[in-house]
Amino acid sequence: MMDLKRLRLLSELSRRGTIAEVAAVVGYTPSAVSQSLTQLEREAGVPLLERDGRRVRLTPAAHGLVATTDRVIAELDAAEAELAAEHETVRGEIVIGAFPSAAAGLVVPAVADLAGRHPDLQCVIREHEPEDGIPLLRSGALDLLVSESYDDVPSAPVGGLEAHRLLSEPLLLVTTGDGAGELAAHRDAAWIAGLAGTQFAVALDAACAAAGFAPRVVHRADDARLIQALVAAGLGVALLPQLACAPAEGVAYHEVTPSPPRRHIHALARRGATRRPALAAALSAMRDV
Repeated sequence: MMDLKRLRLLSELSRRGTIAEVAAVVGYTPSAVSQSLTQLEREAGVPLLERDGRRVRLTPAAHGLVATTDRVIAELDAAEAELAAEHETVRGEIVIGAFPSAAAGLVVPAVADLAGRHPDLQCVIREHEPEDGIPLLRSGALDLLVSESYDDVPSAPVGGLEAHRLLSEPLLLVTTGDGAGELAAHRDAAWIAGLAGTQFAVALDAACAAAGFAPRVVHRADDARLIQALVAAGLGVALLPQLACAPAEGVAYHEVTPSPPRRHIHALARRGATRRPALAAALSAMRDV
């Protein structure tokens, strides 16, 4: 019989492309992943991987096995959810992944509330960006993943997962003082953007393009506190989602006009898994927050 954990690794390899990337996601060494996949080939009795220099390709048999594995995992999640729903008791352990501002603003208050209302439920929080958390969710290492998307920005693919909307919020203009939120008024300013290639960075480009200019990006940062510090020091202006706009000395927040760009926050789960009372309770608590 083929081992489900090894099958999950093969499924992840089909999405990530390299053994090194799979190892980084699941927390194993590349050697351990390679050995597990070799053992899976022995269990399957057919070649699953083809070497191509330093890379590997999945064989047609492996692609078929991945499709079956994904269906099996979905069925197991659904079966587990149905069994849990029969008890109608919120208990057990769930692992929630979230990016920093959502973890602080949504997940932590929700988990604190759940601890008081459901003492038999243990919630574990892990910090993950959506791009890294999605494979962990698919593999079963996470039960819920709080993710984000932006207006006019392609989001990370979430095929096979359920998305549950939690909130939508505007991006605010961050400056050192009073003024309007019209982006075009800051076309000549130095800008502080997100890390290159992230949805956050692309969201700034899209918002400024809609205002008729390309931002002159001088600094890049992913942490909201660092962005606030750069603005407070007079080193540029920025956009930040409202949830990340905590009061900070030396900065002011302005609603963008005429049409504020928005960020959408949602919780991702494996298909059918939210029938589990524990996951349903966690989703409800985050919506309440």
